[in-house]
Order: sequence, then C-alpha cells, then structure tokens
Amino acid sequence: MKLFQKIYSITCNRCPHCLKGKMFEHENPYQKDGMKMLDHCLVCHQTYMPETGFYYGAMYVSYALTVGFGIVSYLIWSLITPVDTIAFLIYITVALIVLMPVTFRWSRTLWLSIFVKYEKDAVFVTEKHKPGHE
Repeated sequence: MKLFQKIYSITCNRCPHCLKGKMFEHENPYQKDGMKMLDHCLVCHQTYMPETGFYYGAMYVSYALTVGFGIVSYLIWSLITPVDTIAFLIYITVALIVLMPVTFRWSRTLWLSIFVKYEKDAVFVTEKHKPGHE
C-alpha cells in the first residue's frame, strides 16, 4: 500500500480496507457523540471491532502521537522564543486537551490500519452475504 493512501485513511478517518467508508458516525470530532465509532464500514463491511479489547493498543499509539506533538512543539517553541518552562507547559497542556478528540480518532484509525490491508477492488458486500449472516 502506498504511503499517501495510508496517511489519507488515517487523517480523514476512512476505512483502511476500502478508503471510502467513514469510521465514525460524525465527521466533526468536536460535536456531541463525535467519538462514536461505527460497527463496520458501510461500503465494504469491514468490521471495526475485530475482537474484544482490540483498541487497547490504540492507547499506545495515542501516547506516541502526544509525545511526538510535545517534542515538535517544544522544538518550534524554542526556536521562536526563549524557552519559558511554565509558559510552555501551559501551552502544551491546553493544546493536548483541545486536540484530544482528534488524537483519539487518529490513534484508533492508525491502529486499525496496521492490521487491515487496503484492497483496491474492495467490493460492496450485500446484506445477505455480510459476515455473520449465514
């Protein structure tokens, strides 16, 4: 899979299998129920919950994203202005709280895309032939 396709899937919260279906009920992560995930892709019927507790690994991804954001922010902050530790800690705390819904979505999408491969010809599965409907 090409890197730009995986980045598109993660940043736009799209199904990593077909790149067309949404992963979350709402496009805006800041609205009410903005973090609620769909059960499966409405286009290719890829399940978004492969097993119980699957997204515990996404917590580590979220941690890595926030640490990476903190390091990059610190480097940019130190280049622009002399580093004031208290001011930076206030800035990074506020920024991470504001970005929490986005980080939540990206970590889940990234975690799922590690395990689900993109298929260019992912076809719509009819209701009759959906997995689990024998």
